[in-house]
Amino acid sequence: MHDFNSVEHAQILATEWLWTYNNERPNTAVVNGNIKVIHLAGNPAT
Repeated sequence: MHDFNSVEHAQILATEWLWTYNNERPNTAVVNGNIKVIHLAGNPAT
């Protein structure tokens, strides 16, 4: 668990996590039971 100093602190960390989740993780899909990285235009998976 994470201890937050305030509601504002929790909101900042949640916003940072959401940005990372939406922008830095590879785009993936499950194909025939296997995870496959998908390269989207303008958002190449690294």
